[in-house]
Amino acid sequence: MRVTMVATGAVSAAHLPMYLSWLRRREAHGLERIVMTRSASQFVSPLSLRSIARVPVIQDDWESFSTADLHHVELGESSDVILVYPATVNYLMRVSLLAFDTPSVAAIATGECTTVLCPSLPPRIVAHPLYTAARQRIESVPRYRMVEPVVGESLASAAPGSVPPPLWELWPELEGMVTQP
Repeated sequence: MRVTMVATGAVSAAHLPMYLSWLRRREAHGLERIVMTRSASQFVSPLSLRSIARVPVIQDDWESFSTADLHHVELGESSDVILVYPATVNYLMRVSLLAFDTPSVAAIATGECTTVLCPSLPPRIVAHPLYTAARQRIESVPRYRMVEPVVGESLASAAPGSVPPPLWELWPELEGMVTQP
């Protein structure tokens, strides 16, 4: 299984080094590259992800993809799974609207691989009508999978937020989520 991970700018991205340490210890884990949004680098550095995961880390902008000689269509075609972990509300909305503003969203839209989106949401967003509509649009695409978030601590509110399940719980299920051609 060939996995491209997209890390977005949720606070839960700060846990990626721990999760990637666990993943690196697994034989044949399949992680081929990590694509980071600019906002993800506020919570974790490309150097730490590259050092721990031992895979290329690419900034999610058109210039970085060009420098890495990687085309967004190729990203969607060369992966079995694009795992968006964690997926911010902003990222989920862009996917649901078919925005082509970054290479990773364009790769998800144009690729044929399974895309697994793992929401990391602030308090009360789960029930917001605009989020609900975006989620329904995403879930209407057969090769997109939304992972149910778990209750998590919000660092900005006393109300709980929603975070992706730990990577070690999700990773074994990835193979079963891959859409068969």
